[in-house]
Amino acid sequence: MKIVSKLVLILGVVIFLVIGLGIAGGLSVIWMRRSADQLEKASHQASQIANLNVMTQQWVVSAEFILRGEPLYDYFYLNTVLLEEHISSIVDKLLPQNEKDMISGISISFNQIKKQVEKLINKTEPANSEVIEVYIQKLLKQVEVLMDNHKLYMDKLDKVADNTKDVGKYISIGIPSTCVILAIFLGVSMGRSIIYSMKRLVSATKTMAMGDLTREVGLRSRDEFGEIAKAFDDMREGLRVYQDRLKDINKTLEEQVAERKIAERKLISYQKRLKSLASELSSIEEKERRSIASELHDRIGQTLVAMNIKLVGLRELSTSNERDIVIDEIRTLLEETVQDTRTLTFELSPPVLYELGFEPAVKWLIEQFQEQHKILIELVNDEEYKPLVDDIRILLFKSLRELLTNIVKHARACSTKVLLKKEGGNMRIVVEDDGVGFDISGFRSKVSKAGGFGLFNIRERLEYLGGHLEVVSKPGHGTQIMMIAPLKQEKETVI
Repeated sequence: MKIVSKLVLILGVVIFLVIGLGIAGGLSVIWMRRSADQLEKASHQASQIANLNVMTQQWVVSAEFILRGEPLYDYFYLNTVLLEEHISSIVDKLLPQNEKDMISGISISFNQIKKQVEKLINKTEPANSEVIEVYIQKLLKQVEVLMDNHKLYMDKLDKVADNTKDVGKYISIGIPSTCVILAIFLGVSMGRSIIYSMKRLVSATKTMAMGDLTREVGLRSRDEFGEIAKAFDDMREGLRVYQDRLKDINKTLEEQVAERKIAERKLISYQKRLKSLASELSSIEEKERRSIASELHDRIGQTLVAMNIKLVGLRELSTSNERDIVIDEIRTLLEETVQDTRTLTFELSPPVLYELGFEPAVKWLIEQFQEQHKILIELVNDEEYKPLVDDIRILLFKSLRELLTNIVKHARACSTKVLLKKEGGNMRIVVEDDGVGFDISGFRSKVSKAGGFGLFNIRERLEYLGGHLEVVSKPGHGTQIMMIAPLKQEKETVI
């Protein structure tokens, strides 16, 4: 039953019996209605102030991110726009003058902090972080004072509600005996319903003002108070959803910041590994130079000196027989020099790789390893046409030589298998051995200390050229290394 219907019934009975009591009752009802309207306005004001508190806290968090050096500028500007709009909207509400003055002070403090933080973001002028912290504390204190002031205002309304309850009791005493039972029943039931509804609304408003948005009003009546309670719960639920959304945004931002820090640490670690690789490559290059110089000096250089000595001594020989012997010796030394020169040339850059192609060069390399190191190496080639650009062909050849060298030096393998296969637009090279194997957990983070390319270097250069390296190994179970590189894209012939 609507409140207005109850009021008409009670007012009719009272007017019929006692005009005076009827007038007093009417005034009392008007007073209660006015209290209810004031309570409704105060409830709406409390929700606005609670929302202001939530948004201010959120904006302060975004400002403190900037002060700590986190570049969350979009998050800061989003909260700035939301808070500016809310301050503008709440100023236009029908608030007590002292609360309007407080909101004006909050707006001034907010603008002061915003200007200082924008200076910090734009770096146009020096911004003092300590001053900004002082402004932030001042802003939070102003919001706290506003909430406390509104709480006092709500307490005052609560007292008015209690006074209204007392008036209703006094009126019920003066009703004539013929309508005492009916008047008392209707008056008390209605008064208690109104007081209960007002108290529930006051309690819910206080709870919301303290920042708790999870507690419902709990009023299910079908009168105007029920409508107010429903509107209040809808507003509270909207605020709670907005608050949860802000929490989710905060959590997402924190996760993004954590992920970015992890990525930065990975990048720093990767840069360190690349520096180590550069240093290792420089050391390898210097070792190669010393090796070449040693070969030239110990083998070719000494052989040429020996030939020179024999040529000088050739002049002093008197018989042709002796000269023939020396000439044969010089010829033998000259053949050895040619052979040493050819061997050194093949080690530096085998001509077969450029003249005949990658696959014949691999076959030649395996024959050389089998002859020099007495190791069994099986070559499996699918005989498909595999065009390669020069950079990839050279890299794959040197990498394969490095892998075979590692097998000879470290694997202690009885047999080795090399597979060459074309797969779509890529070439796959698999090197398998039945040796001792190794732990691959650290190969991605370390440059090889055994000289040569090293697995890390091979992987990095392959990835740079569009390929990749895969390693499968376990101590005591051999090793399988697979190199995948893109083939040269042949241009279509237009007829």
